[in-house]
Amino acid sequence: MVRSVVTDMREPPFVVDVPTSSYLLDDHCANCLELLADDVEGLFCSSWCSEIASTVRYMRRVFRDGRIDDPDVAAAVQTRGAFLLIGGYEALGRGLRPQVRTQVKQRDGGKCRSCGGDFKSSLQHL
Repeated sequence: MVRSVVTDMREPPFVVDVPTSSYLLDDHCANCLELLADDVEGLFCSSWCSEIASTVRYMRRVFRDGRIDDPDVAAAVQTRGAFLLIGGYEALGRGLRPQVRTQVKQRDGGKCRSCGGDFKSSLQHL
């Protein structure tokens, strides 16, 4: 393994382990390369590995398309990285229940309190 520390803000701000040989192995986790248990279906051995892979894909997208230059996106990248360092924050725990969304939309007249935009385009402000 080659270990590199990335310090440039245009690169992911964490230590990266880079496999030196072929790294996609049958019956192994696509993230940590551990042998998958017989009852595991899918690419990852755990929700933790799935979350890491999802975060890496997100970071690659924002670096590639230049959104990282937006201060809000840069903060989101740092936040996701911080959550990974403390054990993760599963996607199911981040969503609002449909009933809560409806209540917020009704309470605020379908407008975002932060920017005044309509509810659908400002969903992240809930």
